[in-house]
Amino acid sequence: ENKNDPFFLFVSHECPHFPFQGPDDAKKVVNKENWMKPDEETYVAMLEDLDSEVGRLLLALEKHKLTDNTLVVFVSDNGGFAGAANMGPLNGAKSTTLEGGIRVPLIMRWPNKIKPGITSNQVCATFDLTRSFLNLAQAKVPDDQLDGLDIVNHVTARKPDFERTLFWRGKRGERTWWAVRQGDLKYVRKTEGKTEEWLFYLSKDIGEKTDLSSSKPREFALLKRLLANWEKDVKPVR
Repeated sequence: ENKNDPFFLFVSHECPHFPFQGPDDAKKVVNKENWMKPDEETYVAMLEDLDSEVGRLLLALEKHKLTDNTLVVFVSDNGGFAGAANMGPLNGAKSTTLEGGIRVPLIMRWPNKIKPGITSNQVCATFDLTRSFLNLAQAKVPDDQLDGLDIVNHVTARKPDFERTLFWRGKRGERTWWAVRQGDLKYVRKTEGKTEEWLFYLSKDIGEKTDLSSSKPREFALLKRLLANWEKDVKPVR
């Protein structure tokens, strides 16, 4: 009855997160021993359930004739779980700052604004969606309170892509992963007992197999310095 009014719907789906259990709970008993142990059959069932639930949402929009003027965004918060997901050519998985842990799907559907089938290579992060949604809602937010760019407008207006500098940090107890990406150069550091660090050139090495820290010492030092300066302002709170 309110379909003519603006609305925002956020759906944080459980699948395919652990505990690994398909929609037919009777097939698998989940307990404290196996709740984080993936198996292929269950993982596929969870993905199929996610697909079905997204389909339900899209059908509801069609039913109420809202499809053409509704922006739908599908995005993941991190890469797949090691041992369960196939990350293709990417190295690493969830809980790392390698590409397999932070490069995730971002799909947008907005028939009145976005031509089907187009792709964008613009480097972005999920906080870009915050600015995008606020702009679409015509909310007044000071620029200095948001880090993101309006990625939706970037795509709909077909703006040229540009280089960005982005930072990541994942801290769990004594284990921490960091990353800095500037253009196609990416610095990755991991501390867990000992510290390891690498430099990659993503446009030629999406699988992060070739460490350039020795062959490109100036770039290596620059990205390390950028991370150190960023950490002065962005303190870990977890």
